[in-house]
Amino acid sequence: MEACPSKTIGAASQNLVLFDLILYQLKYHFLPKNCNFEPRCDNPASFIERFSDFFCKIPKREGPATFCITLFQAEKLRDGPDNLLPILVNMDFLVREHMRLMYPSIKPPYIVTLLITSCSWDKFYSGTFATEPTCLYLKAYTREQLMQILTNAAPANFPHYARFIDILLTVCLPVTRNVNELLYLAQYNWGAFNEPVATGMVAADDEWGQYRCALPTLKRSLSTIYLRPELSSFDSSKSHSGTAVGTQSQPAQANASVLELPLYARYLLVAAYIASYNPRTSDKRFLVKNTGKISSRAKHNEKKADHINNHLVGPRLFPLDRLFAIFYALLRLESDTDQPPPLTSLLVGQVAFLSDLGLIAAASGALATGTAACSAAGLPGAYSNPDDPLANPRYRCLVTLETARSVAKSVNINLNQHLLDFV
Repeated sequence: MEACPSKTIGAASQNLVLFDLILYQLKYHFLPKNCNFEPRCDNPASFIERFSDFFCKIPKREGPATFCITLFQAEKLRDGPDNLLPILVNMDFLVREHMRLMYPSIKPPYIVTLLITSCSWDKFYSGTFATEPTCLYLKAYTREQLMQILTNAAPANFPHYARFIDILLTVCLPVTRNVNELLYLAQYNWGAFNEPVATGMVAADDEWGQYRCALPTLKRSLSTIYLRPELSSFDSSKSHSGTAVGTQSQPAQANASVLELPLYARYLLVAAYIASYNPRTSDKRFLVKNTGKISSRAKHNEKKADHINNHLVGPRLFPLDRLFAIFYALLRLESDTDQPPPLTSLLVGQVAFLSDLGLIAAASGALATGTAACSAAGLPGAYSNPDDPLANPRYRCLVTLETARSVAKSVNINLNQHLLDFV
């Protein structure tokens, strides 16, 4: 499902993208290059026809054959058209019925559709299935299995890597059992464990000394789990070459505050920080190219506001409409894109994404930005009250200044130029 672009979700074209990928993989793996087979279809019926044509063109084999279609992250299918899941689940029946009518002399192979997902079948069921699939529940990896998986990914010529993995699982296993996250944590923290041994501070057989040196870095990485602070080429090269990276080194500290976020989520996070630490009256000054002539009263108010340090006061609440106003202003001023993204539900969902990560916090119970009083885009409608916490929820930014600067730097924004405290 990673190959299907997210822009096609919810549209009929997602069917065609997925069907074309399946047919292309079948042609690439099982048909000769000179075979005349078109791996494109216009609708689900033509997909079944192409699948039947494929069985007619493959070389004959002894005994019954089975083709398995495996879809990872199958929960994404729930956002597709209503007929997508029934077609994939009943693939074997549909192809056999078509071949029974069109090619009665050919016995088709069996087709097995394997959906790998973290959701139960109850989350998929919509009442449109003639036959339900067989559900197999896989248990989580045990500590011994995780130990074997992480040890097999060890760098070369490091005999004490298994000891480091044992310490890593002792600290991180109560928090997460995700193999991908544990692999990333092992890569991220290996330098802190290997440095004392490489520099001679701790003996190679001193397990307690290595544990004491690596424990602060391990605990610090747990606070950013699933956020994945970016690992620079300096850190990765050091960790793989065996030269350790110090736990207090400047490159490690600088990269610890950079978050791995989507592009527009980074702009939204920077906009949230500006909205939390700048008064509303300063938005025009920092986000509009030509502000016009400033009156004497406005100059007096700015001088009065200069005596207030907004970072000492703390993050202020800001409404959702102000967040998107600053977001689009930053795109116009700092981004290279000619056309800003439209205000769709996918863009509004990035706000909930940041809230789920704990980077911003809602000030009311209206965690979802779309309500009955909202317009289709998720912002307050023309006849709604902008002060209503349900129609226009209020948020505050929770990230630190260093984190906000790092995120802003990753999208080529000088944050200090947009903050009143640093002008």
